[in-house]
Amino acid sequence: MDIASKIVEIRRLNGITQEELARKLFVTRQAVSRWENGDTTPSIEILQKITGLFNLDSTTNFGVAGTFFCQSCGSHYPAEGFNGLNKDTSPSEDYCKYCYVDGSYGKEDETIEEMVEQGIPYRLKSINNPDGYVDEETAREEMLKFYKTLKRWR
Repeated sequence: MDIASKIVEIRRLNGITQEELARKLFVTRQAVSRWENGDTTPSIEILQKITGLFNLDSTTNFGVAGTFFCQSCGSHYPAEGFNGLNKDTSPSEDYCKYCYVDGSYGKEDETIEEMVEQGIPYRLKSINNPDGYVDEETAREEMLKFYKTLKRWR
């Protein structure tokens, strides 16, 4: 199933309209319509938001084979060489190598607010992306909401 069909399916299974999904993602209803019609494809960041909002696995639901979605920083990364390591040195399927080292978070005492502040500059770089955040405060608010859906911060 293609991404457009998956978005329609996810939205309908959750009983929400295009307008409601748009509000949750802070995009326009027209953007959701274009995704569902296959006219455009949402950014990886938006797909991450959708998987976070509905507690879905991005690989299964969006066919992003060979990639993982860090449950600490929210980054989408290739499996090869970027997984964090568990205590037994096996690769973690939940965390990237920057967030998880030898079975522990890299910055064990880091707060969710500190993680958000660290990520804001990277989110603002995508400002030319029609799905990107428009200002620092919006980025901060949306990232905080999104991070609260990740395993580390629940």
